[in-house]
Amino acid sequence: AVGDIGELVWDDMIAGRLVIIDLSQGNGTVVKTLSERVVTTLLNHARDDFAEGKKPKPFQIVVEEAHNLFERGGKEVAGNPWVRLSKEAAKYKIGLLYATQEVSSVDQRILSNTSNWLVAHLNSDKETGELSHYCDFKTWADSIRRVEDQGLVRMKTYSGKYIVPVQVAKFDHAMINAARVAAGLQPVE
Repeated sequence: AVGDIGELVWDDMIAGRLVIIDLSQGNGTVVKTLSERVVTTLLNHARDDFAEGKKPKPFQIVVEEAHNLFERGGKEVAGNPWVRLSKEAAKYKIGLLYATQEVSSVDQRILSNTSNWLVAHLNSDKETGELSHYCDFKTWADSIRRVEDQGLVRMKTYSGKYIVPVQVAKFDHAMINAARVAAGLQPVE
């Protein structure tokens, strides 16, 4: 990219474009610096719009391997854009979806502000122990460690009262065509 990456992402988000930032090839310092720059820019623009009474433009931020960015015991909230995002995003209509296999590496302030959980297989006492501090996952810790059924997750949603087991189907071409046919559209190749 040429220019301020945060500003470029904000402009694309406001225009309704899908933005994908692949930071998998950078070293840890570069990944952390760029990701924090983008999140800080998005939050600052959203905060300014909110303060001016503008209607928020809802969008989602998706982070894979979140434990690499959401370090535990890091900076204060003001200096940690990921913690700030977890605390402020709802009022700005920003969603944060993150995936990790290392719950114990994610900052506790982020975990405490997580509203919806999809938990699949974790094979460590340490990880299920950390997860047990949230919602009622302590009840499910043993089965989460033992089960290896593909697609089986324990789901707790903000609007739901209980953690429920859910079987997730693979999203594939056949599923897309079945949905298209159900909607009265032609299947696609």
